[in-house]
Amino acid sequence: MQALSGTSLVVLFGSWCHDSEREVPRLLKLIDQSGVELESLQLQGVDRRKQHPENLHNQFALRYTPTIIVLRDGNELGRIIEKPQRSLAADLAALAKR
Repeated sequence: MQALSGTSLVVLFGSWCHDSEREVPRLLKLIDQSGVELESLQLQGVDRRKQHPENLHNQFALRYTPTIIVLRDGNELGRIIEKPQRSLAADLAALAKR
């Protein structure tokens, strides 16, 4: 998780989405327990049509929720869509090392 230091995370989620209900709390707990110093963390809710009032759904080409986007200096390093492949910590660390 320390590989995420200095990165920004944008999390697009739906309060109505069961994957979001599972993964967003896990992400927040992981960040809290690891003590990693993120540049920023944005939690952005979308409606059932997966649209955001500030058009973030288009900016980030949102298709599924949750989508966790890892950014460094404004450039996307990668994203986790719906659920991690290995584990949330392992997938985030792999993205941050890109």
